[in-house]
Amino acid sequence: KREKIMKYDVELLAPAGTFEALVAAVQNGANAVYIGGMRFGARAFAGNFSDEELIAAVKYAHVRDVKIFVTVNTLIRDEDFEECMAFIDFLYHNDVDAVILQDVGLASEVHKRYPDLELHASTQMSVSNLQDALYYKEMGFTRIVLARENSIDETKYIYENTGLEIENFVHGALCVSYSGKCLFSYANGGRSSNQGSCAQPCRKKYHFVSDNKKRFDYFLSTKDLCTIKDVEQIIQNGTYSLKIEGRMKRPEYVATVVRSYRKAIDAINRGELFDPEQLEQEMAGIFNREFTAGLLTNSSARNIGNSLVPNNLGVVLGKITQVIPKKKRIEIELDIPLRKGDGLSLGEHVGRILIGDKIVDYADAGQKIMLDYFGRARVGDIVRKTSDKYLIDTAIQSYQKERIKIPLVGRIEITKGKSPKIIVTDNRGNEVLFCLDTIVETAQNVALSSDDVLAQIEKTEGTPYCFETLDVALEEGCFLKKSDLNAMRRNVLEQMTSKREVLHPDRKSLSDVWQYPTSIKSRNNRKKSNSKISPSMISVKCFTKAQIDACGETNVAAVYVTNAENYQYATQLGLIAYYCTPTMLKDDQIHTLDSFVEKFAPNVLTTSIGYAKYLQEKYRLDSLRLDYLSNSINYFTFAKFKESAIQSVTLSLEHPNLLDGEILHADNAEFPILIHPLLMFTEFCPYKENYPCKVCQIDEGNLVSEDGNTSITIKRDNFCRMQLFGQKPMDFSKGISNALRSGIRRFRIDLLDQNYEETIATINRYTG
Repeated sequence: KREKIMKYDVELLAPAGTFEALVAAVQNGANAVYIGGMRFGARAFAGNFSDEELIAAVKYAHVRDVKIFVTVNTLIRDEDFEECMAFIDFLYHNDVDAVILQDVGLASEVHKRYPDLELHASTQMSVSNLQDALYYKEMGFTRIVLARENSIDETKYIYENTGLEIENFVHGALCVSYSGKCLFSYANGGRSSNQGSCAQPCRKKYHFVSDNKKRFDYFLSTKDLCTIKDVEQIIQNGTYSLKIEGRMKRPEYVATVVRSYRKAIDAINRGELFDPEQLEQEMAGIFNREFTAGLLTNSSARNIGNSLVPNNLGVVLGKITQVIPKKKRIEIELDIPLRKGDGLSLGEHVGRILIGDKIVDYADAGQKIMLDYFGRARVGDIVRKTSDKYLIDTAIQSYQKERIKIPLVGRIEITKGKSPKIIVTDNRGNEVLFCLDTIVETAQNVALSSDDVLAQIEKTEGTPYCFETLDVALEEGCFLKKSDLNAMRRNVLEQMTSKREVLHPDRKSLSDVWQYPTSIKSRNNRKKSNSKISPSMISVKCFTKAQIDACGETNVAAVYVTNAENYQYATQLGLIAYYCTPTMLKDDQIHTLDSFVEKFAPNVLTTSIGYAKYLQEKYRLDSLRLDYLSNSINYFTFAKFKESAIQSVTLSLEHPNLLDGEILHADNAEFPILIHPLLMFTEFCPYKENYPCKVCQIDEGNLVSEDGNTSITIKRDNFCRMQLFGQKPMDFSKGISNALRSGIRRFRIDLLDQNYEETIATINRYTG
């Protein structure tokens, strides 16, 4: 045992894509489970829950002291707002404990309508600094799901300065990009990660070219997160909720991973030692792409990548020591046990195991075994176990029977000539009284004993209850049938279940239905306009001085630049310049930028609303704009940002009405005309050991997909993070006339590697 026992009040949060996975999570020790409905969740291809299943899930979990959080963490289009708010109404009135949100406009409306409903800021909101956390706290969020790229030190800093509940991912698949800041799937096929339908192009093979060096592998594919060895350190530094990823995973996976982290947390709270290596091995056996502790524990950014395979790697079983083609057999020396039914990287499940001439169902580590094999194999090849029958069977057994036992305190009173009654109190203070509709008789032969009563009332197998104490007040000489006692038990437990199903009985019932305000819908599309725009309406994002020169020549309204040197150059030319902050900002980077802000008091284009508020409050800056990765696609998000005195917001490249349809937020919107999109922003680099790197092998390098259809330029940001830009621009110029009719007067072009002449030609193409 440890010298000092420190108990931590933490939450183990599990995923569930199906009801079976929910049961697996609850029965294996989850404190809370996050699930999705049939729409508006960021895992559109998970099983997800129908309305009826969702109601049943809440009741099932609440009875067992487990909370249910529902993901409504996609971006919400104006045309979907009424349906989404109706879904929120449904969740509220069916006792859901919290909703996990990404959309700022939706969060604003939900908090106005239901101020007592817990709001959790999804990791899709990409909260990575204190300023964003403070902004969302002011909006009404009670919990922040931090970006996976934040460390435990950053977690502690944000927690101590906000008091918010902090949730961190501790296990499961990693996105190589900051979640919520990835357009890769959308720009290359139209499947949006912000709408829950990511096609995972990052898991494909890419040809990387830089300085004539070539690599062809799964360049952007990551290992899976596993922090079982670091659990105590994580919870010591401000993390309240330990979140497991996996709403698309099978119930056995959920059961195994939840059980492992439950063992670790319980051992820590009891002051006992546990074996993290063994737990990690069990979890690797159920699914892994190799494990990494990720950036949460300050490990190197290069260590999160796995360029070898994009899917389940399994665990090393052993080496092939002999191949016998005539018998179609291979010999393997085992590093770990093998059972009949296990899955192998050879592409099949184990049918029979031979040790010598004996057929067995099990072989231990260190033994040499023969397997039937009809494929090609070579001596020295590594064989991996990709599924473990024992682990799977154990996981299934863990949730097939009721293992939760809620302690009850009961008293049963049995008196001749009266109705017998039982009073039961649970661990939440719920009290239930049940009187049987019968009269206790005088015993004619054998009188009822206290042991008889206890034997029937304490028969709670198959229920989530057990009697911690049960007092029996029994008058001598009473008679009561066993069936009557059983009925008393059943009825009192059913009533207790009904009470426990509801955790928020005081929620107010609103009779009105949320409707999109007619005044907003009818205010646009009244303005007549031609389809031409002038250079004075266009802002251009530039990476080079030649591009800035071309913008000066064409008299555009403003330039967006990405470093201090180009900012000074543009202002010296007399151009209105905006400094583009890095897409993601951490607190130490914000403080690094302070010297530049103090010196130049710049106009700023940023993705971080919290940073914009910081600039307003600390430096009194007012020329502040939000970039398209602020993910603004509905009127209410724009309205919320307008409240914060943001000068303009670039429409999300995923806005449904860029090419046609009504745009309801014209007064502070900037319309994208031609954009080389930032497909992905990532801390990952396969070469980076430390910051700053001495020699960058990434900057201006190119990625080409295996099929040749996707070409990407890689640029470093000011803090040595990879930015992946699409070489093929997204062209929304067909929507210019529609944008003008809606009242939009700001437009935008994002360049990439265009030279001076190409920049002038690009600008002139849209201005005539």
